[in-house]
Amino acid sequence: MVKLLLEEEKMELNNLIIKSVTKEELNKYLNFIEQGKKKMKHPEWMGDLTKEDYEYLLDHGALLYRWTTDDETVAVGTLFIPTKNDLNKFLCNHLNPAEVIEFGPQMVNNDYVGKGIQRIIIKHLETKALSLGYMHALVTVHPNNHYSLNNFLKLGYEEVTRVTLKRGERIVLIKSWIGTL
Repeated sequence: MVKLLLEEEKMELNNLIIKSVTKEELNKYLNFIEQGKKKMKHPEWMGDLTKEDYEYLLDHGALLYRWTTDDETVAVGTLFIPTKNDLNKFLCNHLNPAEVIEFGPQMVNNDYVGKGIQRIIIKHLETKALSLGYMHALVTVHPNNHYSLNNFLKLGYEEVTRVTLKRGERIVLIKSWIGTL
């Protein structure tokens, strides 16, 4: 049974609940990322955003989510508004900035890897982006992160370019919903 209530920012899929993250709950979100990075073979794939960076993003329209069971965080994900500089760097400056949302860092608890959780995250973020009026979703993925790259490609994202960011090389992927709704 899937129950999607965007107004309440809550989704249940079997035992998963999606919760919006506020500034007051940011430490839980960041703690999950830091603990997860310790178990990752390539923690640099997650970037190095600080608490201050996330607070800034929240203050400027970002949406952070935690997918949980009753007692643990299963995954986290982010939606934020890319800057015009980002759109230029990602060769997406032909797009109307008001119609573009960027999917930020996503992480799945190691105990749940391989169970389709990232695709659930992506689909929820897409649903939210569409409900807010965005027509394009942008994401950057490390070229060696085959799992994430394949998940996005299977869901219709297309490679735009490759860029080097402070956390290393990234493939820029975009999905447009114009003409598909």
